[in-house]
Amino acid sequence: MSESHDIVVLGCGLMGSALARAFAAAGHATGAWNRTYEKAEALAPRGVTPNH
Repeated sequence: MSESHDIVVLGCGLMGSALARAFAAAGHATGAWNRTYEKAEALAPRGVTPNH
């Protein structure tokens, strides 16, 4: 089953994680993908859905 997002950020380094947090804080349904799943998963408490 796939989820629907307004925005998906690819890469959760310094800039990607900051962008994902900002988009989620602005009310956008935001997903994040990173080669290391744990980096994307760390954004979940901020309203970002980690994708595999």
